[in-house]
Amino acid sequence: MKITAKTNTKDLRQRMANYARIVGRDAADALRRHARIAAVDLCNSMTPYSHGVSAKAKGLGEAAVQRDILKVYHSATGARFREQATRVARAHAMRSNNKNVRGQAEKFKDRLLRYQMSDNTEALAKIAADMKFRDVMIDRLDRNRHKVERGPDGRVKNPAPVIVIGADREIERYIEETKRKVGLTKAGFAKVAAAIPTSLQGDPMKGVPAWVKRNVSRASGRMTDRTRGAFIEKVKNIGVGMDNTTPWASNTITPSQVRRSLDVTRQKFVKYMNHSIRGELKRRAGLK
Repeated sequence: MKITAKTNTKDLRQRMANYARIVGRDAADALRRHARIAAVDLCNSMTPYSHGVSAKAKGLGEAAVQRDILKVYHSATGARFREQATRVARAHAMRSNNKNVRGQAEKFKDRLLRYQMSDNTEALAKIAADMKFRDVMIDRLDRNRHKVERGPDGRVKNPAPVIVIGADREIERYIEETKRKVGLTKAGFAKVAAAIPTSLQGDPMKGVPAWVKRNVSRASGRMTDRTRGAFIEKVKNIGVGMDNTTPWASNTITPSQVRRSLDVTRQKFVKYMNHSIRGELKRRAGLK
């Protein structure tokens, strides 16, 4: 689902008109500049955000990606498969009334570990078949399985894991490719910021980290400009609409966080206009 943010200027019409009349600048352009600030703040307020826009925030997102993927795909050379198979072997020994259940299980575990260390995919596949593991991928990785297991927020909660045999490199490659998408939902608002037209020169996404900017081309976001060709004194609520339509965007920021970003930027906009008006009136009065 998309997340929408809209500037609110209903009670600022007169102040914006005074700014334009006294300062002699385009109030609509000033509004758009502050809308861009809001879009960048919204971008940086989305998860991963626990450490702002730092490399540590990026690391949190990448770690979450890796954990989720490994919840879905259990490599036959990994500890999870070894634990699963050993549990099955122990249960089988108990059902067969074997007097040395623990010893049999340990022997099996040692043999399995040797197969894993030597990457003996044939032996591992036989173990998986003998133990009747239902979901097994041999020499391949179905990436769609991870996508199916993702919830409404894009995270993996309680997956039905699949055993992967002979495709460890594919798992590693998929993890690395998916890590590069960390920051994708954030990039929707970065895209919006870049689309807001202003008189300012320079980077329209100033304040957005590089690891978010790299995803802007595949993110989805749109801007609705309701400031063009309008008489500020007469229009009820000129402003800028900002929609982040990137998948899972609405699950990575709360409505209260959206309101906070807009409220903070609105206060900055009001402060900016008041400061500019006072400065111009002082200049006219010959005051410093």
